[in-house]
Amino acid sequence: MSNNQLPDRPTQPSFDPYAVPGQNAPSSWAPSRPGNGPIPPQGPPLGTPLPPPMVPCWQRDGMVSRVLVVAGVAVTLIGVVMLLVLAARAGLLGPQVRVAGGAALCAALVAAGWRAFDRTGGRVGGIALAGTGIAGFFMVAVAMTSIYHWLPSSAGLALAGVVAAGSVALAMRWNSQMLAVLVTASVAALSPVLTSGLTVTLIGFLLLLQAAGVVPESLRTWPVLCAVRTVPVVLAILLTRVDPHHFSFRLTLTAAVAVALIGMVSGLLASHRALEELTGAMYLTAFVPVFAIVPATDRPAGVLLASVLAGGTVIGAIVTRPLGPVTSGMTAIIAAVLVFEAAFAVTTGGWLPVILLALAMTVGVAVHQSHSLVATWAAFSFFAVGVCYFGYLVQPASLTVADQAVKQLSIASAVAGLLVVVGAGLYAVTFNRVVPSLPSGVLIGLAGLVGGYGLTAAIIAAGATAGGDEGFRAGHFLVTMTWMSIAMTMLALGLKHRQHAKAALSTGLAVVAISLAKLFVFDLATLSGMSRAGAFIVVGLLLLFAGSRYAQATASRQHGHA
Repeated sequence: MSNNQLPDRPTQPSFDPYAVPGQNAPSSWAPSRPGNGPIPPQGPPLGTPLPPPMVPCWQRDGMVSRVLVVAGVAVTLIGVVMLLVLAARAGLLGPQVRVAGGAALCAALVAAGWRAFDRTGGRVGGIALAGTGIAGFFMVAVAMTSIYHWLPSSAGLALAGVVAAGSVALAMRWNSQMLAVLVTASVAALSPVLTSGLTVTLIGFLLLLQAAGVVPESLRTWPVLCAVRTVPVVLAILLTRVDPHHFSFRLTLTAAVAVALIGMVSGLLASHRALEELTGAMYLTAFVPVFAIVPATDRPAGVLLASVLAGGTVIGAIVTRPLGPVTSGMTAIIAAVLVFEAAFAVTTGGWLPVILLALAMTVGVAVHQSHSLVATWAAFSFFAVGVCYFGYLVQPASLTVADQAVKQLSIASAVAGLLVVVGAGLYAVTFNRVVPSLPSGVLIGLAGLVGGYGLTAAIIAAGATAGGDEGFRAGHFLVTMTWMSIAMTMLALGLKHRQHAKAALSTGLAVVAISLAKLFVFDLATLSGMSRAGAFIVVGLLLLFAGSRYAQATASRQHGHA
């Protein structure tokens, strides 16, 4: 080695922002080459892309142009409204001049938008101009119907329908959700000014807007349009319930049903598409007016209407399946609410829990085949309401006092109790399948508590209904025997299935303890002489059998290990 050449030495590698994980970073020192010195550090690999530069928000995707054109749409349409309304109140110009001037301005805006759209960079401006003109045409139709009364409501709606059809055709031709949203939102926001508030005519125009948006939303997958066309008409119908005397109940009910049917069609067609959460929420929102009006309807008509809509919703879901999870859940919620309202309209007595629980079983079987968590929770809420109402009617006092049991319990209580047992098992299995992370022990415990109360109530209600006081005592005797039989079954399962031995043994011993507590605390003081003696004898024999069986099983296991 020459004296004027430094030896190679390793150093700590410098930080390289372009280093790839798992590869050695280029070193700042490398073996020297004669006459050339150390190799310089290498730059970033050629294949590594640089991060894109940050673009200010006002320069992203034409943000400035969008803000300006939206503001222009709002200001221009407000000017059109002033021309049609304020000029009329001030007596300026004649009605024909105002309407003709507004229509001419709208036609010029549409023509300018059509011309601008075909130019380079003119898409946003063209859409805004055309949308302003179309919305203006719609408001001219409203003014001709509501302010000047030149057209009857039917003719005004027909004219507005032509305008809406033209806007739909243009929006689909240009493939512009922005155009459809601008027209719908502008008309919905400014039409109440032309109709002087909430009127039947306004509801008709808003309903027409909702229906007109179904086609482009379904064919072009425009979920934002769904919200813009649904919320205004829903709010308008709900506001009619604030002062129902000023609106025909039949017309309001008809409008609510129409909104629900339109929402159902668009909601089912929009399943499995972008923003299903939004379209599903609007699907449910479209039924809110029906939910509010059905309870105020006469009983036969209300029951029939709720039942038909619930059945139609389920049939529509079956025809258009497979549905997305959100749409399935919303369908279950809508059907459940409608069935609830129909059930409450039929009766509020002892048979109401039977109806609710039977329907909950039907919905539960339907959602058991799916893995939709939303649908499962919706169906379970149905079952939970039925259980709560059952608990309200069949309280613990009616199960422990003979006089109250005879007066308050009935065969309906017995049937409802059996449905509670079946439902508790069904929903425990369903949740275990849909949400595997839930502890099985918790599900079994909750199902056991709810099902145990239902089974106890069913036995006591059947006894009290059939035999009065003596039937009440016989029912408690059967309850104790049933609990002990369940305990013996759990213990036997623990012996047969070693993988579930711990859970089965714990459950069986807990039920044995509860049965013995009932035997000594309640049965000893309540049952008659023969029933009391029979209960003690049967329970004692079952305990002897269980102890002997467990001793044999333990001995056999120890012998096998030996």
